[in-house]
Amino acid sequence: MAAELEERIEQCRKVFLDAGLTKAQVDAYERKAKELAARYPLAAENAIYWVLGEGGTKSLKPDWLRGWRQVDNAEERIRGYFRDKTFVKRIEELHRKKPLQEGAPVAMKDYWDGSIVAEHPREAYLFFVSGRSFITSHGEFVIVAKRLPRGDFEIEVTGRVDHGWWDTYRWTKGKSFPVQELGRISDEQMQKLKEVGARDYRMESWWSQSVTATVYMDARGRIIPSKTRVQWGKIHYNKDGKKLDRLPGQ
Repeated sequence: MAAELEERIEQCRKVFLDAGLTKAQVDAYERKAKELAARYPLAAENAIYWVLGEGGTKSLKPDWLRGWRQVDNAEERIRGYFRDKTFVKRIEELHRKKPLQEGAPVAMKDYWDGSIVAEHPREAYLFFVSGRSFITSHGEFVIVAKRLPRGDFEIEVTGRVDHGWWDTYRWTKGKSFPVQELGRISDEQMQKLKEVGARDYRMESWWSQSVTATVYMDARGRIIPSKTRVQWGKIHYNKDGKKLDRLPGQ
C-alpha cells in the first residue's frame, strides 16, 4: 500500500478517536479502509476525503465515469432530449416570440438533467463511489434559418453541449447506518465526526461535445420531427474532469 494512503488513513484514525469511537472500532475502520482501497480505490479515496474534511469540489475522471453503462444511458437520454425537445419545441417557441429571419443567427440555450442509479452488485464499484448521481447537460446553440420556395424553412443548428456529472458526498441526519465490524454509527457519532473535521463536499466531472442539426419548419411555424437530422461530435474532456474552456478547433 502506498505510503501516502497509509498516512491519510492514520490521519482518519485521529478524527475517529476525537469523535469518540473506541479503539476497537477505529482498528476495524482501518482494516475496512485498506480492504476497500484494495478493491475500490476511488471509493476509499472519497471516504477518506470526507473524513479529513477537505471539502469544496472534488473532480472525478470522465474516462472512469463514462465506462459505466448507467452513465452512458443517462447521457443518451439527455441527447435524446435535445434532439426531440430542444430542436423542436424551443425553436418553435423562439419563432412564435419573434419570427425567424432568413440568414439572421439566433442564440438559443437549454439544459436537461439525467439521473443515475448504480446497480449493485453489477456496478458495485460505481455504487460505492456514488449510489445515486446526476448529469446536468448545458447546451448553447446558434440557429440560422433559410427560407424555402413554399414558405417553409430549413434551419441549421450548430452548438456545444457540456455534460456535467455531479453528486454530493454527505451524511444525512436521521440515517444512521451499520458498518460491519464497526457496529452501527449513530447520528450523534456522525455529527461529532463533522464537529471534529469531517465535511460534506461536491463531486463533479465534465465532458463536452459539439452538435449540428438540420430541422425543417413548415409555413405555419411547426417543426417536422421526422425530418430532423442530428450529428453529435466526438466527446472531449480534461483528464482531471474539470470543465473545458473550449472544444478543439474552436
